Amino acid sequence: MVLKNIGALNYSIGSISLQIRYSPNGLIKHLDNLIAKYNFINSTYHLIKPEIKLSIFVVSHLSFRKPKKTKLILRGYSYDLKVYKKESHLFITDNSNLLILQTEYGKGTLIIKRQDNLNLALVLNRFFLIALVGLFRPLGLFHLHAAGVAKNGHKILFVSQNGQGKSTSVLRLFSEGWKYLSDDAVFLKYNNKRQVMALSLTSELRLKKQNPILNKDSPYSLQKFFKRNN
Repeated sequence: MVLKNIGALNYSIGSISLQIRYSPNGLIKHLDNLIAKYNFINSTYHLIKPEIKLSIFVVSHLSFRKPKKTKLILRGYSYDLKVYKKESHLFITDNSNLLILQTEYGKGTLIIKRQDNLNLALVLNRFFLIALVGLFRPLGLFHLHAAGVAKNGHKILFVSQNGQGKSTSVLRLFSEGWKYLSDDAVFLKYNNKRQVMALSLTSELRLKKQNPILNKDSPYSLQKFFKRNN
């Protein structure tokens, strides 16, 4: 696989530096839209030696053959994914695209197969978070599918599956003066004082259109709530 015109973007979140290498150049607009959903900031400070390196390539031909002596450790978790492991390597595929993680070295490579019906934004969203979960873990950060708010040094996390009211709960508390942390992904880690710290990953608050909190005629309407408290 010969790639040309490989670009690089550098970001940081908290104390963690991330470099994304990509090809072709047309990927950059999709990456900009993807990164905008997360709490990453542009960074050049860690340009020489980022802690995490993620390469994302779109290729015309991709044929994944399970490497020898690999073990299938997960199947059908979501998006019909299969996860294989060989020593320190993880191979994650949906039968069209392939993510290779070397978690020990903080490196990942996402290879996306160019197809007529390719939804590039969907594929990037699908694999980007998976890559971060795998690459952050050796740094002591552990992922929770959770929403969170903070106030006066206290944090509340709502952990549940999709559609159980995490975002709705966060929006209610936000309207009562709590600080928004995340509505989907939170990473936990110990600090030097052995305290559990929460690192917010996503920056967007996402609500389904049918959510009653958005319906002005609903008794749970956020619009009515604001009118009562103003």
